[in-house]
Amino acid sequence: MGELTSPPADGADGLAARRVRELAGTGYISAERARAIVAAAPEARDRILGWLRAATADGDWRTVEKFANLAVHTHPEGLAAILAPIVADGTAPTNYEDLVEILGEVADHERDAEAVPAIVRLLAARLPSERPAYALSLKAVRALGAIGGAEAEHALRAVADGADHPGRVRWEAAVELGIEDDLGFDEDAMTGPVTGPAV
Repeated sequence: MGELTSPPADGADGLAARRVRELAGTGYISAERARAIVAAAPEARDRILGWLRAATADGDWRTVEKFANLAVHTHPEGLAAILAPIVADGTAPTNYEDLVEILGEVADHERDAEAVPAIVRLLAARLPSERPAYALSLKAVRALGAIGGAEAEHALRAVADGADHPGRVRWEAAVELGIEDDLGFDEDAMTGPVTGPAV
């Protein structure tokens, strides 16, 4: 993933986006850090989604990750609509664990109808080949649980019932639905050592 070589927009807006990217630096952006960035660059609050769209169109995935992690704290409304297509496609060289987690935080099953299908599509593509510790699959399952709604519950039930799925992921899906006891799941057996598909 390359560095941003040109501002994601022309003129003053592009310079402002570059400044916010520099302020964001590297590493995790906490709510406190996001507040500090917006205090130093107030325009970020209103422009972050536009900058995120531009970075996506340019294929600047490092900036997408950075701006998505900032936007979750500063402008979550509308963020799911930008991230869902990236997650659904699943082919960009980006950190899908972060994007899926952010979708789980900001999406609403009624308002952001595209979020659940996007996560389900990525989960279906990645789960069969993902190896321990199933980090992306577990975050996808948790995001579905957080978003809720009938479609998410149906997807979680399919994972929980999927005998060919890893036990750790099946367990998490069942927990999100609150049905682990109904299914007779044993936590120790299903979440034991991370060595491969389980129970």
